[in-house]
Amino acid sequence: MLDNPLVIRFITSFFRWVLGPIAALLVAKGIISAEDSGQYINALTSASSVVGGLTFVGQLGWSLWEKYRAQRTLTTALSMGPTTQDRVEQHIADGNAAPASTPKDVVTVQEPKSK
Repeated sequence: MLDNPLVIRFITSFFRWVLGPIAALLVAKGIISAEDSGQYINALTSASSVVGGLTFVGQLGWSLWEKYRAQRTLTTALSMGPTTQDRVEQHIADGNAAPASTPKDVVTVQEPKSK
């Protein structure tokens, strides 16, 4: 996706759109000069492919983490039998989570770990 020139141009345009008002504010406050604002925007948007790549990796990592947590919650809830969401969350917080990698055809029953 990030090797597509159109996507790169879109990301660059988006960053320019975001940075334009910020640069105008910095010029209005006297923090940077009007001449320097263009140079700063160009320097920041030339690295947009790096920023875009980092954003993509961050989103992918967050998505995978959320899927892992959801699967861990599901397997823990199934291993506990009839219960409430609060009890499942407390069971996980106590370190008693069932493995998220439990196969679909395996029944697990967990006893709480002794403290």
